[in-house]
This record gives sequence, C-alpha cells and structure tokens, in this order.
Amino acid sequence: MTYKVEEINQTDIQKLGGLYHKYPASKIVADVISKLGDVVVDTTYGKGRFYTIYRPKTLIGIDVRKWKWVVTPDKFYNCTTWQFYNMLRRGDVEISKADIVVADPPRWHNHEHRRSEYNYIVGSPKLIIYYAYNIAELLNAKYLFLHYNKIVGDIINKDKIVRAIRYYYISRYTHVGHKTYSYFILYNLQK
Repeated sequence: MTYKVEEINQTDIQKLGGLYHKYPASKIVADVISKLGDVVVDTTYGKGRFYTIYRPKTLIGIDVRKWKWVVTPDKFYNCTTWQFYNMLRRGDVEISKADIVVADPPRWHNHEHRRSEYNYIVGSPKLIIYYAYNIAELLNAKYLFLHYNKIVGDIINKDKIVRAIRYYYISRYTHVGHKTYSYFILYNLQK
C-alpha cells in the first residue's frame, strides 16, 4: 500500500459555514481535483453538488436522468455509464480531452431510504465503476476520482491510488444499519 488513508469529518467542514455547511463533500472534491486539470467528466453527475465549491473550466455530466441541477454542466449526456462508454468507443460522442473522470455510484443498503437520485439507477455500483474506469482509459484521462463506500481494488489496481480519504458523515436516518463513512479515492491512471 503506497497511500495513507486520511480522515475527514463532515462536521469539521460544516463549521466553516456558507456553502461548506450545505455541501461539505464539495470541499473534499475541490481540495482533491482543483489542481489536477481543467476538464472533468462526471459519469454519475446527479445534481452536480460536487462542484459547488470548485467548478472546473469544462464540466461534462453523464447520468441516467436530468435532475434539477445545483451546478449546470457544460455538456450533459442522458444515459448510463456503460451506454456512454459504448457511444464514446463507437465515435458517436467526441471529447477531445479529459483530465479527470469522476464516479459516485449509488450504494445499496437494505431498508434505507435515500434521495431519489440513489433510487433511480441503472447498473450495479461495480458496473458503474468498471465503465467509468474504461471511459477514463478511452479518454486517456490521467485521473479517476471515485466516491464509494469502500476502497476498490478489484476493478482498478490499488497501486494506482495516490490519495484516499475516509469521510465520516452524519446520516439523516436513525436506523442506517451500516457504517457512517465513505471513501474519496484518487487513482493516477498514468502511474
């Protein structure tokens, strides 16, 4: 293991106030990706909450549905991650450059109520991660930035991890039945 897992608590970010209070995960995204490049392709765009603190120069969103956006992407593709991968591979979509590919697949937990974005999915989390990684490879992106409930090393080699953050969050639900942390993982695909 060549990386050390950092630990960040949601409440520490929220104490900063303003947008940090409303969108604490956006601070982590900003801190990690803001100096890595200008073009971000987010394969699970959702409402764009990740980009409230830092918005890349070019932001391309992909999702199975167009939600009410908090941050509007420059381009949006209404499809699944695997559909977008196939469109890109066939040449139906042209993206000349991507520095970072982002994936935030929904996490499935039994008996848990989630925001509607998490209930409207096509494909398992591992399938989404697999195709996000393949999209990054097709675009020759240097980085893949993943937000997930564990560190993934079976789809993407753990040797490519350059930063891992365990993010402790406050759950809105009293009976979550699972851990209350997730991981932000940065993979250097050129490593």
